[in-house]
Amino acid sequence: MNQTLEAPQAPNQSQSIAVDIYDQIYNLRGTDPAYIERLAAIVDAKMRAVSAQGNTVDSLRVAVLAALNIADELCTARQRHDQIANLAGNLENSQHSTRSRATTPALAEAAARSEVERLKLELAAQQSELDAARAGRSPAAMPVSDPAPRWPLIVAAAVALGSAAGFWLGYATLARRVRRKFGGLKVY
Repeated sequence: MNQTLEAPQAPNQSQSIAVDIYDQIYNLRGTDPAYIERLAAIVDAKMRAVSAQGNTVDSLRVAVLAALNIADELCTARQRHDQIANLAGNLENSQHSTRSRATTPALAEAAARSEVERLKLELAAQQSELDAARAGRSPAAMPVSDPAPRWPLIVAAAVALGSAAGFWLGYATLARRVRRKFGGLKVY
């Protein structure tokens, strides 16, 4: 069964491509054929995984269950994105408060270290809540494949960057105060 799905594209750049999804050929149009093929491969793999886990042969039911799994992955990714955005906002706020409290590089570094530890504890608590929520879901609602999350690495990088920025901001503040008070350091 051939079906055509057209997305709104620029009329001169649109290309037609035939893709095979769950043993059906679909003629699709878009500006990037490789991207369309990649999306079709994801949908095909998801439908085959759903079909292999269940005992249904109805392709419509398989498509709906695959769509639910894909939607679940999207919602989970959005929640992770929101959590990262919240942690980044918290980190920005804590850096601001750390900057206002720190007057020397040593104080800035100590404040940054304590803030890193606090954020690590908060992250561990949120991870345990997420693991508990995943354990409570039914197998039908579980996504078929769950790639390794990258957000802990992003958060760790953001914390390290924030710590370094806090240290150097404290150092720059101290140097500015020395220049103001003593007219700078003079070497004779």
